[in-house]
Amino acid sequence: MEYLAMGVNLVLATLPHILVGSIIAIFTLVKDNDFFKKKLFILLFSSLVVISPDILKIMGILSSHSLWLVPILGLIFSFIYVQLNNDNKLSKVWLVFSLIILFGHLLLDFIDNGVELFYPFIKDAFDYTLINKIDLLFIVILITSFTLLFFYKKKTIIVITSLSIIGLYLGALIFSKMHLEYTLKKEFKDQDIVLLITYPDHHFNWEFQVRTKRSIVTGKSPMNKTNIKIETRTEF
Repeated sequence: MEYLAMGVNLVLATLPHILVGSIIAIFTLVKDNDFFKKKLFILLFSSLVVISPDILKIMGILSSHSLWLVPILGLIFSFIYVQLNNDNKLSKVWLVFSLIILFGHLLLDFIDNGVELFYPFIKDAFDYTLINKIDLLFIVILITSFTLLFFYKKKTIIVITSLSIIGLYLGALIFSKMHLEYTLKKEFKDQDIVLLITYPDHHFNWEFQVRTKRSIVTGKSPMNKTNIKIETRTEF
């Protein structure tokens, strides 16, 4: 059961990458009159493209998530794609695959667990954590958008609507996160804050850690409220 749970979590964590990549591919590469087999090929290929940074990282290539590698990976995959399916120009496919990697992988990692955008020049990971690896609401929004795009022809309207909903959701999370951080800074303003971290859990709460020169405080706060619940306090 433990291995099954790990497998399910891995699939759910990878699904947002695949869905964002597929949505971009459907909007830019799939034509209304394409046969189902061709649509499936495009989606499978774009899925490979979007998860390629993680595949390279598993292979030991630590710069796989760097911004400078995005156009290189995009070019490699676009060349292979054009050889297998010569209906599109190389330059267009190159741009599309680069966008798939940038938005479908690096951006999602940036708002999740962080990403080393400038490795090896800067080895620190950059992040602005808004979602966790298994944000079910975010996944449902993406699945709905993908399904509508795949089966309906009014792609532009669907994309604009989907982007608006995703924007509103992420915007609400940003506002909630900023408000919590402001409240925490106000709460601990007399204790010289050294580090302040806020990140989401799986139950629509923010978890936080406040490190001062005198203590480390951890706790939770609901995303839709500003009620701060302190769980642990370690004094120095």
